Amino acid sequence: MRNLTGGRPGHAVQARRPVRVFLLRSSDIRWEGFRAMLAEQPDMVIVGDAVSVLQAEVRIPAARPNVICASADRDDVPIIALVRRLQDIYRKSRVLVIGEVADHVTLRELVHLGALGYLLWRDVDAEVARASVLAANAGLRVGTDLVLDELLLPRKERDEIKTTEKAVVEGLARGLNEAEIASSCALSVRTVERTIADLKRRVNADSLFVLGAWASATGLIDPEEIGGNPPRD
Repeated sequence: MRNLTGGRPGHAVQARRPVRVFLLRSSDIRWEGFRAMLAEQPDMVIVGDAVSVLQAEVRIPAARPNVICASADRDDVPIIALVRRLQDIYRKSRVLVIGEVADHVTLRELVHLGALGYLLWRDVDAEVARASVLAANAGLRVGTDLVLDELLLPRKERDEIKTTEKAVVEGLARGLNEAEIASSCALSVRTVERTIADLKRRVNADSLFVLGAWASATGLIDPEEIGGNPPRD
Protein backbone atom coordinates (compact mmCIF):
# COMPACT_ATOMS: atom_id res chain seq x y z
CA MET A 1 0.00 0.00 0.00
CA ARG A 2 1.48 3.33 -1.01
CA ASN A 3 0.56 6.99 -1.12
CA LEU A 4 2.18 10.16 -2.41
CA THR A 5 4.28 10.47 0.75
CA GLY A 6 5.82 7.05 0.13
CA GLY A 7 4.63 5.46 3.37
CA ARG A 8 1.64 3.44 4.50
CA PRO A 9 -1.29 5.89 4.57
CA GLY A 10 -2.56 5.01 8.02
CA HIS A 11 0.76 5.88 9.61
CA ALA A 12 0.68 9.45 8.36
CA VAL A 13 -2.99 10.36 8.40
CA GLN A 14 -5.07 10.98 11.50
CA ALA A 15 -8.81 11.64 11.35
CA ARG A 16 -10.06 14.43 13.63
CA ARG A 17 -13.67 13.34 13.29
CA PRO A 18 -15.20 10.10 12.01
CA VAL A 19 -14.82 9.74 8.26
CA ARG A 20 -18.21 9.33 6.61
CA VAL A 21 -18.06 6.38 4.19
CA PHE A 22 -20.56 5.38 1.53
CA LEU A 23 -20.33 1.94 -0.12
CA LEU A 24 -21.33 1.72 -3.78
CA ARG A 25 -20.92 -2.04 -3.82
CA SER A 26 -21.65 -5.00 -6.04
CA SER A 27 -23.21 -8.34 -5.13
CA ASP A 28 -19.73 -9.74 -4.41
CA ILE A 29 -19.76 -11.29 -0.93
CA ARG A 30 -16.41 -9.64 -0.17
CA TRP A 31 -18.20 -6.33 0.24
CA GLU A 32 -19.83 -7.68 3.40
CA GLY A 33 -16.39 -8.36 4.80
CA PHE A 34 -15.21 -4.90 3.74
CA ARG A 35 -18.19 -3.33 5.48
CA ALA A 36 -17.42 -5.27 8.65
CA MET A 37 -13.78 -4.11 8.57
CA LEU A 38 -14.78 -0.45 8.37
CA ALA A 39 -17.59 -0.80 10.93
CA GLU A 40 -15.03 -1.85 13.52
CA GLN A 41 -12.97 1.33 13.08
CA PRO A 42 -13.58 4.05 15.71
CA ASP A 43 -12.57 6.85 13.32
CA MET A 44 -15.06 6.15 10.54
CA VAL A 45 -18.77 5.54 10.11
CA ILE A 46 -20.71 3.97 7.23
CA VAL A 47 -23.42 6.46 6.29
CA GLY A 48 -25.08 4.48 3.51
CA ASP A 49 -24.74 2.04 0.69
CA ALA A 50 -26.16 1.25 -2.74
CA VAL A 51 -25.90 -1.53 -5.29
CA SER A 52 -26.93 0.46 -8.36
CA VAL A 53 -26.03 3.90 -9.67
CA LEU A 54 -29.70 4.88 -9.55
CA GLN A 55 -29.78 4.12 -5.82
CA ALA A 56 -26.53 6.03 -5.33
CA GLU A 57 -27.90 9.13 -7.07
CA VAL A 58 -30.68 9.31 -4.49
CA ARG A 59 -28.76 8.30 -1.37
CA ILE A 60 -25.34 9.96 -1.69
CA PRO A 61 -26.42 13.64 -1.49
CA ALA A 62 -28.40 12.95 1.70
CA ALA A 63 -25.61 10.85 3.25
CA ARG A 64 -22.93 13.51 2.58
CA PRO A 65 -20.02 11.02 2.59
CA ASN A 66 -16.38 12.04 2.79
CA VAL A 67 -15.29 8.91 0.93
CA ILE A 68 -17.17 6.74 -1.56
CA CYS A 69 -15.84 3.19 -1.91
CA ALA A 70 -17.02 2.01 -5.32
CA SER A 71 -16.94 -1.41 -6.95
CA ALA A 72 -15.08 -1.60 -10.27
CA ASP A 73 -16.70 -4.94 -11.11
CA ARG A 74 -20.15 -3.84 -12.21
CA ASP A 75 -22.90 -4.95 -14.57
CA ASP A 76 -24.85 -1.69 -14.72
CA VAL A 77 -22.22 0.83 -15.82
CA PRO A 78 -18.47 0.82 -16.70
CA ILE A 79 -16.23 2.02 -13.90
CA ILE A 80 -15.00 5.04 -15.90
CA ALA A 81 -18.56 6.24 -16.44
CA LEU A 82 -19.36 5.51 -12.79
CA VAL A 83 -16.55 7.68 -11.42
CA ARG A 84 -17.52 10.49 -13.79
CA ARG A 85 -21.10 10.23 -12.56
CA LEU A 86 -20.04 10.21 -8.91
CA GLN A 87 -18.18 13.48 -9.46
CA ASP A 88 -21.44 14.98 -10.74
CA ILE A 89 -23.54 13.60 -7.89
CA TYR A 90 -21.45 14.85 -4.97
CA ARG A 91 -18.17 16.62 -5.71
CA LYS A 92 -17.17 16.87 -2.05
CA SER A 93 -16.61 13.11 -1.80
CA ARG A 94 -13.35 11.33 -2.47
CA VAL A 95 -13.70 8.20 -4.60
CA LEU A 96 -11.83 4.99 -3.81
CA VAL A 97 -12.28 2.12 -6.30
CA ILE A 98 -11.99 -1.57 -5.40
CA GLY A 99 -11.84 -4.32 -8.00
CA GLU A 100 -10.55 -7.69 -9.10
CA VAL A 101 -8.09 -6.57 -11.77
CA ALA A 102 -6.75 -3.31 -13.13
CA ASP A 103 -4.93 -2.09 -16.22
CA HIS A 104 -2.81 1.03 -16.46
CA VAL A 105 -5.01 2.67 -19.09
CA THR A 106 -8.09 2.43 -16.88
CA LEU A 107 -6.12 3.55 -13.82
CA ARG A 108 -4.81 6.64 -15.57
CA GLU A 109 -8.30 7.59 -16.72
CA LEU A 110 -9.77 7.02 -13.24
CA VAL A 111 -7.20 9.28 -11.62
CA HIS A 112 -7.67 11.96 -14.27
CA LEU A 113 -11.39 11.86 -13.48
CA GLY A 114 -10.68 12.44 -9.80
CA ALA A 115 -10.56 8.99 -8.20
CA LEU A 116 -7.95 8.86 -5.46
CA GLY A 117 -7.07 5.19 -5.62
CA TYR A 118 -7.61 1.66 -6.76
CA LEU A 119 -7.34 -1.35 -4.48
CA LEU A 120 -7.13 -4.97 -5.60
CA TRP A 121 -9.33 -7.33 -3.60
CA ARG A 122 -6.46 -9.77 -3.11
CA ASP A 123 -4.56 -7.14 -1.10
CA VAL A 124 -7.42 -5.82 1.05
CA ASP A 125 -7.42 -6.55 4.77
CA ALA A 126 -8.57 -4.53 7.78
CA GLU A 127 -5.36 -2.47 7.94
CA VAL A 128 -5.37 -1.71 4.22
CA ALA A 129 -9.08 -0.83 4.28
CA ARG A 130 -8.72 1.61 7.17
CA ALA A 131 -5.48 3.17 5.88
CA SER A 132 -6.89 3.63 2.38
CA VAL A 133 -10.08 5.34 3.52
CA LEU A 134 -8.17 7.69 5.84
CA ALA A 135 -5.66 8.54 3.12
CA ALA A 136 -8.37 9.15 0.51
CA ASN A 137 -10.20 11.38 2.98
CA ALA A 138 -7.01 13.42 3.34
CA GLY A 139 -6.70 13.75 -0.43
CA LEU A 140 -3.78 11.35 -0.83
CA ARG A 141 -3.64 9.10 -3.86
CA VAL A 142 -3.48 5.48 -2.77
CA GLY A 143 -3.28 2.02 -4.28
CA THR A 144 -1.95 -1.42 -3.66
CA ASP A 145 1.70 -1.83 -4.63
CA LEU A 146 2.41 -1.63 -8.39
CA VAL A 147 -1.15 -0.63 -9.26
CA LEU A 148 -0.51 3.12 -9.17
CA ASP A 149 3.29 3.16 -9.50
CA GLU A 150 3.16 4.69 -12.96
CA LEU A 151 0.67 7.34 -11.90
CA LEU A 152 2.74 8.42 -8.89
CA LEU A 153 5.75 9.26 -11.05
CA PRO A 154 6.43 12.68 -12.64
CA ARG A 155 5.20 12.93 -16.24
CA LYS A 156 8.75 13.04 -17.68
CA GLU A 157 9.71 9.84 -15.86
CA ARG A 158 6.46 8.13 -16.92
CA ASP A 159 7.19 9.03 -20.56
CA GLU A 160 10.72 7.64 -20.26
CA ILE A 161 9.39 4.39 -18.81
CA LYS A 162 6.79 4.07 -21.57
CA THR A 163 9.46 4.62 -24.23
CA THR A 164 11.62 1.89 -22.65
CA GLU A 165 8.67 -0.50 -22.38
CA LYS A 166 7.77 0.04 -26.03
CA ALA A 167 11.34 -0.59 -27.18
CA VAL A 168 11.63 -3.75 -25.08
CA VAL A 169 8.30 -5.20 -26.22
CA GLU A 170 9.09 -4.40 -29.84
CA GLY A 171 12.38 -6.26 -29.43
CA LEU A 172 10.56 -9.27 -28.00
CA ALA A 173 8.10 -9.17 -30.90
CA ARG A 174 11.06 -9.36 -33.30
CA GLY A 175 12.28 -12.46 -31.52
CA LEU A 176 15.28 -10.86 -29.83
CA ASN A 177 16.55 -12.04 -26.46
CA GLU A 178 17.32 -9.75 -23.51
CA ALA A 179 20.96 -9.18 -24.46
CA GLU A 180 20.07 -8.40 -28.07
CA ILE A 181 17.36 -5.95 -26.99
CA ALA A 182 19.78 -4.26 -24.59
CA SER A 183 22.36 -3.87 -27.34
CA SER A 184 19.93 -2.51 -29.92
CA CYS A 185 18.26 -0.07 -27.50
CA ALA A 186 21.35 1.13 -25.63
CA LEU A 187 20.02 -0.30 -22.38
CA SER A 188 21.56 -2.54 -19.77
CA VAL A 189 20.52 -6.18 -19.75
CA ARG A 190 19.32 -5.69 -16.19
CA THR A 191 17.03 -2.83 -17.27
CA VAL A 192 15.55 -5.01 -20.01
CA GLU A 193 15.00 -7.90 -17.60
CA ARG A 194 13.40 -5.61 -15.01
CA THR A 195 11.15 -4.00 -17.63
CA ILE A 196 9.91 -7.40 -18.82
CA ALA A 197 9.31 -8.58 -15.26
CA ASP A 198 7.44 -5.38 -14.33
CA LEU A 199 5.24 -5.57 -17.42
CA LYS A 200 4.38 -9.23 -16.90
CA ARG A 201 3.48 -8.56 -13.28
CA ARG A 202 1.44 -5.47 -14.09
CA VAL A 203 -0.75 -7.15 -16.71
CA ASN A 204 -0.74 -10.57 -15.04
CA ALA A 205 0.95 -12.19 -18.06
CA ASP A 206 2.33 -15.66 -17.40
CA SER A 207 4.28 -15.76 -20.67
CA LEU A 208 5.92 -13.47 -23.20
CA PHE A 209 3.32 -14.51 -25.74
CA VAL A 210 0.54 -13.17 -23.48
CA LEU A 211 2.58 -10.02 -22.86
CA GLY A 212 2.94 -9.52 -26.61
CA ALA A 213 -0.80 -9.98 -27.11
CA TRP A 214 -1.50 -7.36 -24.42
CA ALA A 215 0.97 -4.91 -26.00
CA SER A 216 -0.71 -5.36 -29.38
CA ALA A 217 -4.25 -5.04 -27.99
CA THR A 218 -3.44 -1.84 -26.08
CA GLY A 219 -1.64 -0.24 -29.01
CA LEU A 220 1.79 -0.21 -27.38
CA ILE A 221 3.15 -1.96 -30.48
CA ASP A 222 1.93 -2.55 -34.04
CA PRO A 223 2.67 -6.16 -35.04
CA GLU A 224 2.20 -5.41 -38.74
CA GLU A 225 4.92 -2.77 -38.65
CA ILE A 226 7.29 -4.88 -36.55
CA GLY A 227 7.06 -8.29 -38.23
CA GLY A 228 9.61 -10.77 -36.88
CA ASN A 229 9.10 -13.93 -34.87
CA PRO A 230 6.74 -14.53 -31.92
CA PRO A 231 8.23 -13.75 -28.49
CA ARG A 232 10.23 -16.62 -27.02
CA ASP A 233 9.43 -17.69 -23.47
